[in-house]
Amino acid sequence: MKTISEVFTKEYLAYLNRLSLPWKQKVHNQTMNGQRKSGAKGQSMEFSDFRPYMPGDDLRRVDKRSFARQEQLYTKVYLEEKQAMVHLLLDASASMEGEKFWTASVLAASVAYVAMKRNDWVKLFVFSDGVTKVFQSGQGQTNFPSLLQFLEQISCGGKTDLLRAAVQSIPRPKEGICYVFSDGFSQDDPAKALQRLSHARQKLHLVQVLTPEEAAPKMLGDFRLTDRETEAFLDLSIDAVLLESYSQALRQFQGALRQSCEKSGGRFVSMTTQKEYRAWMQAIIG
Repeated sequence: MKTISEVFTKEYLAYLNRLSLPWKQKVHNQTMNGQRKSGAKGQSMEFSDFRPYMPGDDLRRVDKRSFARQEQLYTKVYLEEKQAMVHLLLDASASMEGEKFWTASVLAASVAYVAMKRNDWVKLFVFSDGVTKVFQSGQGQTNFPSLLQFLEQISCGGKTDLLRAAVQSIPRPKEGICYVFSDGFSQDDPAKALQRLSHARQKLHLVQVLTPEEAAPKMLGDFRLTDRETEAFLDLSIDAVLLESYSQALRQFQGALRQSCEKSGGRFVSMTTQKEYRAWMQAIIG
């Protein structure tokens, strides 16, 4: 398996440079300037509206055509460019260890890169039974190599508590976009955690990463299955009927997660670790 950094070749970065996050709302964030159009009026070159001239207005913004037609002075108003607030929640619980965490880390770093190139404000939270580590970017892409190093040093362990991580990462409502990378298997009800993030004014995207065996198991016979987070085990005789029941339960579970995301204007994507990462990003960002 490659290191996370090895994925980000010149060719892959060139592909990411052509992408942008699905964020169409006006940004009301008062942080440093970026490339998102804000509801505030400011200095960007995208025209917004006219308003009556007031003493002290920049004369270069006076609309001469309006004065010629109506003999009244009007000032052109433009949309100000601000940073979007992008929150990334990365599941590093014991059930994610191995291919799933590597895949989730590549996806989180890819989304971070796309956001950073737009000068968006990016904050990544690593969690298991709560937030364990945090990485915050500065403006632009200068911190991207540090983000990759940060991800390379993370080890998985512990139980998953997505609700606690949601509360700790975004304790107060702040308009933004949030990506959660997880298998979705939490000791609490993950739908409640997603609802909490939605109430925090996040446009919510859940990227569920599963192994092929979790997405569509094919094993038949007698097995002892062990939970990697609790070490509890279950002896099962698996036949075609049980596999169909599992598939139906998984579809219902994913349906509830999808509904929670779509209520916030976001999306739910489920994928396996065998998918090529450009296809992953196409599914996530569209």
